[in-house]
Amino acid sequence: MRRLKLLLSENTFAIATSILIFLVAFIVYYFSTEGKPTPYNNFVRLADAFLHGRLYLTENIPWLELAIIDGKYYIVPPPLPAILILPIVAIFGLTTNQTLVSILIGSLNASLVFLVVRTMTKQRSVQLWTTAMFVFGTINWWLTASGAVWMFSQVTSLTFLLLAIYYVLKEKGPFLTGIFLGASYWCRLPTILSFPFFIAMYYDKWIPRSTDGSWTRIFKIRPILYLCLGAGVFVFLNFIYNYLRFGTVMDRAYYLIPGVLEEPWY
Repeated sequence: MRRLKLLLSENTFAIATSILIFLVAFIVYYFSTEGKPTPYNNFVRLADAFLHGRLYLTENIPWLELAIIDGKYYIVPPPLPAILILPIVAIFGLTTNQTLVSILIGSLNASLVFLVVRTMTKQRSVQLWTTAMFVFGTINWWLTASGAVWMFSQVTSLTFLLLAIYYVLKEKGPFLTGIFLGASYWCRLPTILSFPFFIAMYYDKWIPRSTDGSWTRIFKIRPILYLCLGAGVFVFLNFIYNYLRFGTVMDRAYYLIPGVLEEPWY
C-alpha cells in the first residue's frame, strides 16, 4: 500500500509538473513574438495543397525557398510537419497561424524534456533545473517563437526525437523507437544521423550478457532489425514522396531551388 501511494504521488507530481512546464513555456514563448503569424508559412501552404489533392503549390511565393520543376512549386523540407497540422488547416485554411502551432509544439517539447530527465534521475531539483535550462537556455526558444520554414521543421522533429529517447530510456521495444526516429527524420532529414545513438542504447538487446555476467559472443540481429524497420517506414515514405514529386527516390528538392548551384557558399 505504501509503495502504491508513493507511485501515485510520483505520477501526480509528474503530470502536474508537466502541465505547469507546458503553460510556463507557452506563455514565455508566446509573448516573445506575441504569436504573430510568420509569413514563411510553408507548411500551412503545403497542408492546404494536400487538402486540395496536390503535392505542390500553384504559385511562386517569392519569400519562400521553393523547388521548381515543370511549372510546379514544391516545398523543400520533408512533409510530416504539414501532415501534422492538416486538421487545423482544414478548419482555418491559409489563415492558420503557423507560429502559434509552433509555440504549442515547442511548449510540449519542454514537458517531454522533463519526462526524459525524470527517467535519468529521481532528484526533483535536477529534473526541474535541467528542464528550465532547456526551456530558457537553448535555441528551442528562438526556433519555437519563430515558427518559420525550417525552424518549424526542427521543432516538430525534436518532438519525435524526444519521444524516441524517452522510449529508449524506459526500455521499450526498438520498433516503436524506430517509428519515432523515422518520424523525426521525416520532419528534418539530418535527424537520421542520430541513428548510431539508438543502436548503442540498445546494445544490451543485441549483445546480451551471459548468466554469469560475462559478455557473450552471440549477436542478435532482431532488435537492430526492428529499429531499422521502424525508422525505415518513414524512409520508405520519403522515397515515395520524392518519386511522386521528382520521378526519383532521391531528395532533389534543394538542388531545384533556382540559382542555388551558383551560390558561392553552396
